Amino acid sequence: MDPSPPAAAVSEANRPAGFRFTLRGLLLAAAAIAVIAAPARWLGLHYVTSVLVSVVLLLGVSVALWRRSTIGSFVACAVGFISLPLLFHAGLMPNSVAIHTVATAFLVAVTIPLTDSPRVRVVACGLAFVLCYASYVWGARQRQLRIDELLARYPPQSVADRLATVTSRTQPVSADRIETFDRLYDSVPIWSSRTHLLRSLHNESARQFAVAPGFGFSRMPNIAYVDDDRFAAAPSYRATLPQQYALRRTATGSDLLSAILDHSLADFGSADRTGLVESTTMVAGFAAHAFTELPAQQSSDADRESRPIVRLHRLELLGYAYHPDPVVYISDTLPNMETVAETPTRSPNGFEAAALDKLIAGDDLVIESPKSPGSVTQMLGAVRAGKSCTSCHEVAAGALLGAFSYELVLPENYASTSETIGENGFE
Repeated sequence: MDPSPPAAAVSEANRPAGFRFTLRGLLLAAAAIAVIAAPARWLGLHYVTSVLVSVVLLLGVSVALWRRSTIGSFVACAVGFISLPLLFHAGLMPNSVAIHTVATAFLVAVTIPLTDSPRVRVVACGLAFVLCYASYVWGARQRQLRIDELLARYPPQSVADRLATVTSRTQPVSADRIETFDRLYDSVPIWSSRTHLLRSLHNESARQFAVAPGFGFSRMPNIAYVDDDRFAAAPSYRATLPQQYALRRTATGSDLLSAILDHSLADFGSADRTGLVESTTMVAGFAAHAFTELPAQQSSDADRESRPIVRLHRLELLGYAYHPDPVVYISDTLPNMETVAETPTRSPNGFEAAALDKLIAGDDLVIESPKSPGSVTQMLGAVRAGKSCTSCHEVAAGALLGAFSYELVLPENYASTSETIGENGFE
């Protein structure tokens, strides 16, 4: 008697397994969909795109494996790889899809010699999907916590109560002069500025990009990975005057003093220091105007001996736009608007009063001639509003807000002439 099974039985054994829908299976599928969709509310479109592509890949591979078609499963993985450049070109290419595709193809290949059970192979591919996205969602949660911490540290606030009413007016200045002040105040490149980071922090799309799992870092900086010191404003300079130091510029005469004023304006008036300013009632990461270093100080010891040495006896802020009568804030440190309310004031001295009239008329720097080599020189430099200043200060661009009053001992090779820098340069 022939012991071999009938042909019908062999055909039945080789037939691919069918799908059976049960109540338990439907409940498990519904639970899986709910778990997968849950992070979509806070991860947004990036996560939804990533998951949808991976789910389609998983379904394609699962159907092929269930039908015992290993080649079909590899074809599904190949289609997944082919779709990645298309997604990337559309700006939707997540790293999570690429990693999930690689993991699925690897498991399909590894399980070929280990088991012929379609159920086991499908479950293995399902676990690859779960582990891949569980790790990404966990990472996204950590990034969300980091962003929440930054938002709590740099919340929107109002600075309207810090600003008084403008009481003094000045002559308008040319567009070129306004542009010069703008360049000084906006000297920090926008893409490396804390203003840009704070804008990203308070932008919903940028936050979703930073939190969303699996997206590359080349398209924009991920604010969740930025160090704390990039968000914080530089600390203000606290040492008392006088201070003697080397200058970073080797210029002589008026150019040297003009360089000192330019650096003072760029440091004290830096728009990057004031943070993200949309209006007086919406400011994030605000830090009061202040000096962070001595004006035009040489930052390293390189070539220090060849640099001119200056001794800064006094640098005080002269308040003009917000005062009925000009005042000078008395301080033995560099000006700092954080402490200006408690700082005593005095009336301008004779040189400051005369020089201020020239600044009101449109000049930018007035220099008193030194009486002898090594004697103290006075100069008064204009602090004018740039375009970025008008977000808070209710003045026109170019308006005179105040001035820096300096007393300093200059290098011996300084040209001892009294000069004024005005609309047409030095006069």
